Amino acid sequence: MKNFKFLGLIAVVVMLIAAVSAFAVPADSAVMHFVQDLGLVSSGSTMLGMCVSFASIKNKCGANPGGTSELYIINKVDVDETQWPELGADGVTYAGPIVPKAGKGFAKWDFAQDTGDFGFTLSGDPGSQSFEHTVGVYIPRFNPEISKVYKDLPNAEIIAVKIDANGQKIVFGDLQRPLTPKLDYKSGKKFNEKNGAEFGLTVGNNHPPYFYSGDIPVVDVVAPAV
Repeated sequence: MKNFKFLGLIAVVVMLIAAVSAFAVPADSAVMHFVQDLGLVSSGSTMLGMCVSFASIKNKCGANPGGTSELYIINKVDVDETQWPELGADGVTYAGPIVPKAGKGFAKWDFAQDTGDFGFTLSGDPGSQSFEHTVGVYIPRFNPEISKVYKDLPNAEIIAVKIDANGQKIVFGDLQRPLTPKLDYKSGKKFNEKNGAEFGLTVGNNHPPYFYSGDIPVVDVVAPAV
């Protein structure tokens, strides 16, 4: 009998948590206070499933060029995790710089003109949607110097900063959700065909990529990292 009472109590608690998560329960309501008193939800918790009102999107006049101009990448292990920047007041721009560890820095990867892009898509089943971020460039040629860089790509965890044609710096990947690299090199079959690699980076996340206003410290690595 005691076991049945205990199971019944668990069922009630589970239903309360589900109700608080599924509906916008006021923070000062009796239900919310009861769940908080049980220690199941803190007063500062953000409940999953709580809806927010949308802001307006307004059209702006002026140029809006496509494409990207620069790509900078860094291995996650080379980032000082203790100084990862917080988001600013707008909630979509990092308020501080990404700080590499001593002696480390971003690598600037040149790519063929008009081949760099980035994107993000929202997809998934209802109730389980998320964003997928993608970064892509075409890197011409294949030589020993480029091969030294490529050989360190397998299973790398990458954070990237892309500069678009409007001069905006945008960050892809973070300490919890780094980018996964993809590479597809083709020599071409004919003399006048392209000889190079399609390089891409992907990651899933719960938000679009964040903007960045900090510096991008670059360190040219002479030898491949150990």
